[in-house]
Amino acid sequence: MKRVLFISDKIWPEDNSGIPIITYKQAFYLKKMQYEIAFLNVSENKEIVKNNEIGKIYFLPVYNQNFVSIKSLIRNLITKKHVINKLNKILDDFKPNIIHINSYFGINPMIFKEFKKRNIKVIREVWFDEDICFKQNLLIEKPQIQTCTGPENISKCKQCFMNHYKSNLITRLSLNILLRNQKHKAQYLYQNIYDKIVFPDEDFKNMFLKYINTNNSIAIINHGLDFSEREHYVRKYNIPFRIVFLGSLLALKGIDIFLNALEELLQDNFYKDKIEVYIYGYMFDNEYAQIIKKLRKLYPNHFFYEGNYTPDDLNTILKDKHLGIVPSYSETYCRVLREFVYYNIPVITTNFYGHKIIKNNENGVIIKTGDAMALLSNLKNIINNQDFYNRLANGVSNTKLPTIQEEINALIDFYS
Repeated sequence: MKRVLFISDKIWPEDNSGIPIITYKQAFYLKKMQYEIAFLNVSENKEIVKNNEIGKIYFLPVYNQNFVSIKSLIRNLITKKHVINKLNKILDDFKPNIIHINSYFGINPMIFKEFKKRNIKVIREVWFDEDICFKQNLLIEKPQIQTCTGPENISKCKQCFMNHYKSNLITRLSLNILLRNQKHKAQYLYQNIYDKIVFPDEDFKNMFLKYINTNNSIAIINHGLDFSEREHYVRKYNIPFRIVFLGSLLALKGIDIFLNALEELLQDNFYKDKIEVYIYGYMFDNEYAQIIKKLRKLYPNHFFYEGNYTPDDLNTILKDKHLGIVPSYSETYCRVLREFVYYNIPVITTNFYGHKIIKNNENGVIIKTGDAMALLSNLKNIINNQDFYNRLANGVSNTKLPTIQEEINALIDFYS
């Protein structure tokens, strides 16, 4: 029997974000195809272990390669031997044929050398930017939020590092070494450790491989939703026109531009009286919490923050909504975008990697990342134009989505 060990810092239902859900779903359906499954996490949660029915869950202590201080460097050196010993005990116990790496936050990937010593096939599915960015996503938050075009040179990354982290003199002086070392590690992994590499999106792959060289096999495999068979129907414009945002309330997800656009929109009674706005997601940042609290107080009949949600809630949440907003600065695929499409909801989306399932003015509207004014003007245009909305709704109901079985079949072919 084939044994697959999935590496992900967390899995669903401990975490409702994209990669934990995707990892769980991949494992669940591979098990249905007679694969034996185990997970390797750094987030130890006894409830998840107790309730998991797919396979054994192993844990490693946090051992991160991204040093932001001399203290963390020393701690990692002390931890390294213990982590490698524990990893080898896990490999002895489960005896995997395949390692499938979806994310390794909290793990120094150089310990993956242990896999090659045992001739275990290693599949790297690239969902994040952690191999090319010390922050693990191409988002510059200081001095202002913007999408990074990539690590074109060490000086650019060094300035970004100093903008984001407090660091002492020794750390600042050693930054060139640390950043070059990270680049060399990533190159080593893609040339010597990973046997096969999966990307969720062609454009993301092309950007990523400008900074990483590899001669190994590469596949583009779209993630498929595992909901029940899709019911195709066309939503109709009506008042109140219900607008919805789903996802973590983080800068990365573009919540700032959505809130900026909403503040303008709700001040205009012509639009305010036609709409209801719903936000679902976990609140991380107090700055956005204060804006949301203010909008809720000013517009109690038109603006609603509904807190966190799970995938099981989507049918209830989306049954009466008209328009989805996906304003992310950086994505590599975006499950939420596809969930809107599954429920036949047109979207306004930014042009992140993975957005091309949306065709501009056919099944949704595409704007540039970070452009709150473009979001505002398109919101007004859709609210004002019933025929345009109905055309988008018709287009999205006819948009094809990949299925989870198509994804799993492609993974199994690629494993072989």
